[in-house]
Amino acid sequence: MIRRLGLIVALVVGLAPESASASEPSVTLSGHAAIGAGSLVGDRAELGGGGFAEVLFGGGPLMLGLGLGTWFVDDADGGRLATPIALSTAIRLEPDPVGATFRARAGFGAGAIGGGFHAHAFLSMGVYLDFRLDEVISLGVGSDVSFLVGKTGYTDFMPGVLLTFTPRSRS
Repeated sequence: MIRRLGLIVALVVGLAPESASASEPSVTLSGHAAIGAGSLVGDRAELGGGGFAEVLFGGGPLMLGLGLGTWFVDDADGGRLATPIALSTAIRLEPDPVGATFRARAGFGAGAIGGGFHAHAFLSMGVYLDFRLDEVISLGVGSDVSFLVGKTGYTDFMPGVLLTFTPRSRS
């Protein structure tokens, strides 16, 4: 499985610049609050936060690339830390002055749950409303839902903000 994911990453990174109408990628930085699903059913709130950085290639509304994230959620088991690396995809309706971004990520990562290290598969999906700030920068507000799958499974709701830098040739 890791070899297949490595091959897919190599293909995305190797082919993405040729498939893009512009050689410059879009870069997205995001900050999130993290609310564990256990907050909905347990006696104790599961709260935390984190962020993602993504580099996306593509000339139209569909963009593909890589993302790296990290977040922490304090829970009854002593907390969990996730640090996934993921293949990222986004469908972006350019803000002019308002647009939308639909994004999904899939990958794997290391982290800590309770008192020990943990490897996990990672899946995340999100929707954001984007506002154009100038020709290159837009600000998005929305939420992701992230799933960690490994020895045990966790679901985290992640409301946040996106700051996207898009090359002028795509504006």
